[in-house]
Amino acid sequence: MTDIELTGKSITLTDKYGSSVHLNTVLTYLLELYQMDFAELSEAVSTHYPSHKGVIMTIAEQLEEKGLEKGRAEERKKALEATYASVRRMSDMGMSTEVIKQALQLSDEQIREALHN
Repeated sequence: MTDIELTGKSITLTDKYGSSVHLNTVLTYLLELYQMDFAELSEAVSTHYPSHKGVIMTIAEQLEEKGLEKGRAEERKKALEATYASVRRMSDMGMSTEVIKQALQLSDEQIREALHN
């Protein structure tokens, strides 16, 4: 059974018994479970079930938002790592934790975490 056939059967089941919210869930699940290419899934749904293009667009928007959030989280992590590296360098240079805290605008807890990682 190919992914497209499996997708078609899932959509048929959802068309008959479920709502578009359920369809959205099924399609998202298929994307993750079978690591399907979004373009392939989109083409299969659009070809066999043109009335569900809206669901595909909703999933595309969700995937885009998920990707953007992942990117933002990675950037926050990198920024925190860079800040913690600065804390360690400043400490190695003999600066007091109070001066470091004021210069980098960090809390006592953040300073402790930076120095112990």
